[in-house]
Parts: sequence; structure tokens; C-alpha cells
Amino acid sequence: MSELPTQWNIQENNFDHLFTFAELYKQNIPSQQLYIWSAPIDIIERYQLFLNQLPLSMEISIAKELYYNCTLPRFGPICQYEFDYYKTHYSSLNEMINNFYHEHKYQPNTLTCYIHLKCNRGTTSAC
Repeated sequence: MSELPTQWNIQENNFDHLFTFAELYKQNIPSQQLYIWSAPIDIIERYQLFLNQLPLSMEISIAKELYYNCTLPRFGPICQYEFDYYKTHYSSLNEMINNFYHEHKYQPNTLTCYIHLKCNRGTTSAC
């Protein structure tokens, strides 16, 4: 059995658009737009915090925080993840995930069942 590495080799992304929070602000980009672009929630929250603290935040390090606007099918804080399930007509990460689960129906009988745990779930068993 092999062990997973303690560090991952994440290479710099040279093909997606890169912005600082200050640049996003200068282009009048609201935090809601980052949500539409499928940005990670923690980055959206930090950007909104940056906007809430203007003009003070322009003078501190948060103004230099980076946001990668990922190109489908890539996603993540620095666009380091990619879905294998991708078709060129998808317009968003949300659409891609939604279509995947419509095509691959959820099967409730594939749940993990812990038979040695005692729990009262009412009259029906979860297993």
C-alpha cells in the first residue's frame, strides 16, 4: 500500500485570467459576479470583505490578493482542478455538474451502511 505525498505539485496557471482584488474593483466587478463565474466561496467572501473596507483595504495586502477567473472545465482557487466530464456547449460549472447528475441518476441504495452503530431513525431503517 502506498502513501499519499504530503505535498502536491501544483503548477502555476498561465492560461486563465488573473486579477488582483484592486483590479476587480477598478473594473466595477461586484462579488456577485465572482459567484456567477463559479469562484470558490471563500474567495468571494474575502473579496466582499475587501469591498466593505474600502478605501482602507486598498492600502493593505488584501488589495493584492489574486483571483483566477478559470476557463471551463477548470475550477478551484488557482484553477488547479478539472472535470473529465466536459462538453464544449457548457456555459458554466453549475450547468456541467447539473447535467452530470441528470445523466447519472442518484441511487439511494449505494449509501454506506454502518450496521454496528445503534441509532433511532424512527420506524424505517436506513440500511
